[in-house]
Amino acid sequence: MNIQYRGSPVVGIIVGIVFMAVAIPFCYSNVRILSNSDVTTGMVTQVTTSRNSKGHVTYTPTIEFTTKTGEKISFKPSAMTFNTPNRQGEQIDVIYEKDNPSNAAVNDLSGMWIFPGIFFLMGLIVFVPSMIAMIAKRQQISTPSFGDTPPPGQPGQTQSPPTNP
Repeated sequence: MNIQYRGSPVVGIIVGIVFMAVAIPFCYSNVRILSNSDVTTGMVTQVTTSRNSKGHVTYTPTIEFTTKTGEKISFKPSAMTFNTPNRQGEQIDVIYEKDNPSNAAVNDLSGMWIFPGIFFLMGLIVFVPSMIAMIAKRQQISTPSFGDTPPPGQPGQTQSPPTNP
């Protein structure tokens, strides 16, 4: 089987690592929150609307909640939404770190894991085939392909014995 790979596998490996590295701080923050957290209900106090470079509208809510110790915290989730915005006054489940309540997130799967999950998955999708291509390329350079015969007089060549008439 002859694997053809256009471009350098090293570029794919680097791009894959970069994508996975972007996801790591978000995953770390989420794991910290989940390992020492409280859950409460917050309220959307404001929704900021903006347009990206392609003209798509994005919505970022500002959420306010009160910790179990009575401290009022206001935060903007790291994940913004492109679909229907939250409405001012809407109640939302919030998860926050007990020791650092300003480290908070909307308590739902998509709000915490979609962004890092997509980046990590994209990194793996680029990294794994690039790594396989690099290994295959190195094996192809260092060893002859199956079925290749070495030039005459080279070690490894099988010669048929002379036949008697």
